[in-house]
Amino acid sequence: MKRIVLVAGVLAGMSSLTACSSETGDDAGPEAGPDGVPTRSSTEVAVGDALELVDGVLVTVSSLEVGGDSGGPWVTASVVVENPTDRETAVPSFGIVCGDEPAVGEYVAGSTLLIGDPLAAGTSAEGTLNLLLPGDTRTGTVPECTTPAYVEVSAVGSIDPDATSARFPLPDDVLAELG
Repeated sequence: MKRIVLVAGVLAGMSSLTACSSETGDDAGPEAGPDGVPTRSSTEVAVGDALELVDGVLVTVSSLEVGGDSGGPWVTASVVVENPTDRETAVPSFGIVCGDEPAVGEYVAGSTLLIGDPLAAGTSAEGTLNLLLPGDTRTGTVPECTTPAYVEVSAVGSIDPDATSARFPLPDDVLAELG
């Protein structure tokens, strides 16, 4: 019986602490843009350079090229993901972002690297990701993509995706080939 009372007391104390912190504004969260959508704050990384995510995973995007199928074009990203940590993690999330839009494009079948796949401690994975523009419904019509355009990378399962994200700029010639 004492354990139940203790747990209830701890939970009550935690809820009052949560209420106090939100009342003081200590956990303001991401800054919102004019339309009320939180703005992204990501580190820009050049293609070919390595990026370290907050979870310790290292990501290198070595090339971005245009590929596609009968449903339309996509960007093929050649990627190396390394896990130098002592714990298992996952292949991070990748997607194309156009301008300041909140939408992130999906990836399609034929990719040889799978987002979210387990990545054991001390190992690496290498492959390609076929990335679609945001709004691509695979009907052969290419959605408009405003510049600057990026391949955004963030840790899978992160509590704060803004704290773990980075962007690799999508070259203008690749963007022109898509449209």
